Amino acid sequence: MAETQDYTKSFLTEDITSKYKISDIDDSPSTKYFGFTDKDGNWFIMKLTTTQVRYAADASGYTTAWTDRAGLTYNYFYITF
Repeated sequence: MAETQDYTKSFLTEDITSKYKISDIDDSPSTKYFGFTDKDGNWFIMKLTTTQVRYAADASGYTTAWTDRAGLTYNYFYITF
């Protein structure tokens, strides 16, 4: 029983994005983008509109992805991560 409780506590409190730091911000009026990277080159970009928050992520190529952020495929957090 203790193992289950420990696992549940870890699952509920662990933030899988905590290793990322903000790298870029595009604060355009209608769609905003926030780029995050970690020390190993993994990245994700969060796309924010007036009605949605969606994510794109990968393990390399952040600079290219940021440049092409408007053309990336974005999805729900639970699908992206």
